[in-house]
Amino acid sequence: MDRTTVSEITRLIRLRRNASRPIVLFLGARAGGLFNNPIFYELIELLSKDPAKFQKLGALEKFAECYRILAEQRENDIYGVLRKALEKKAERRREDEYLAQLVKERFFDLIISTNIDSLLERSFERAELNELQDYNVFIAGRDHARVDLAGFRGHCLILKVFGDLETRTYKTAGNVFDIDVDRNLAEYLRSVLSNHLLAVGYDPVWDDPIAAVFPTSTDGIDYVNIDQPLEGSQMASIIRRRRGNYLIENTEEFTKFFQVLYTSLLSNNQLAEQSISLSPTARGVDKRKKVFISYSHRDARRLERLHTHLAMYEREGLVDAWDDTKIAVGADWKEEIKKALQEAKVAVLLISADFLASKFIAENELPSLLEAAKAGGTRIIPVILSPCNYNDSGLHQFQAVNPPSKPLSSMNSNDKEALWMKVVKLINES
Repeated sequence: MDRTTVSEITRLIRLRRNASRPIVLFLGARAGGLFNNPIFYELIELLSKDPAKFQKLGALEKFAECYRILAEQRENDIYGVLRKALEKKAERRREDEYLAQLVKERFFDLIISTNIDSLLERSFERAELNELQDYNVFIAGRDHARVDLAGFRGHCLILKVFGDLETRTYKTAGNVFDIDVDRNLAEYLRSVLSNHLLAVGYDPVWDDPIAAVFPTSTDGIDYVNIDQPLEGSQMASIIRRRRGNYLIENTEEFTKFFQVLYTSLLSNNQLAEQSISLSPTARGVDKRKKVFISYSHRDARRLERLHTHLAMYEREGLVDAWDDTKIAVGADWKEEIKKALQEAKVAVLLISADFLASKFIAENELPSLLEAAKAGGTRIIPVILSPCNYNDSGLHQFQAVNPPSKPLSSMNSNDKEALWMKVVKLINES
């Protein structure tokens, strides 16, 4: 096995998409809603015979122990634990939001997941991808492989191998998935998994039942995980025989990995990729200018372009730009937004019809920003992205960087870049 880089994975994803042969994406249990889920761990700890020992386990050992403890419970109790853990899971995970945008741009057309939560599907809905038209969801145990997979329509398929919790059609600890039960599904999986594969978050305990269908001597595999597969394990053998590569993520979630993919693939700009991996300034007192960016998720590409222009100043420790993609998995998003609003000296509003229509922005972001601006503590900088009724909104009192009659969408590429430069200049002068 050879070590790879995010840049190399990005290059391959782009090449395969451009050749109309997208990479198959496999999402293992460590990329799902149960891994590192504090509610889930608390519930399992109550069932543990040695809670003190359970608490001391490392992240990977604790997740494996959760599986073993769950397997000892009755079926209804297992469902109760899973339901409580996942219904309290943060509704919005950054990695799911990034992935939805990548699917929207057709970088992936097949996602095979062993996760029984619905977090990914919800992110697709927020990205305004329409089920049946833009994507399909195949749930093993509910749908018939011979009919439903053959009749698949749309430009992306989410194949939930272990089923789905909400429909109560799922296989997990205590009721293990058996690939031999549905031979049509097994045949389909062996076929598609023989293509070049990006495997993210495979867990040797939770995902073990599907390892048997990974072909060992076909196209390549890029293995992204928190650790390397154990020497002598089935997955290590698969990667070696497929001459695969691996990438180790040092964090316990894959947010940063998908953020870099998203930034690199959609903006095609390396400065943005570098800015993502920056750690907070270590120059003593944090004197960075706090910037709050408010935007509609439909305008995510515009957000990334702004981040690209801010990257140099962030790297120099002059600016700290915040938007909701910085909310950590499992965090109280309302408190995180509230804190960011309180600290902001500058607020950049990326205005579009989607922005003005957003109930979330109107109720959770704008009231605090307008109050802070009225008190003289925050400078509001609106940027008109696309035609909209800005002058009829309650924000018209703030002078926009560009007039509503000349939105960003109407400009040529040079004028767009000049506008972002002007926005950055206004931020630095504030």
